[in-house]
Amino acid sequence: MDNIVQLDPDFTSMEFYGLSEFYYTLETLKVTPPVGYNYSLVLHKTQEICSTPWTTYLSKLKKENPNLSKE
Repeated sequence: MDNIVQLDPDFTSMEFYGLSEFYYTLETLKVTPPVGYNYSLVLHKTQEICSTPWTTYLSKLKKENPNLSKE
């Protein structure tokens, strides 16, 4: 990267935590810690949201977060 030597991390001797949109997706589904990851629960919540009409879901989001932008 930019001609700077990068060390290869030794993942066998350290813990690695990757943070990404994954966390925010689980937060939207309301399944973040202390609930922890549960595939069945995530699947159920995803199906629930995906089967909800957009206008209904948007109304719910606006009630939960009155400062939600129109974007």
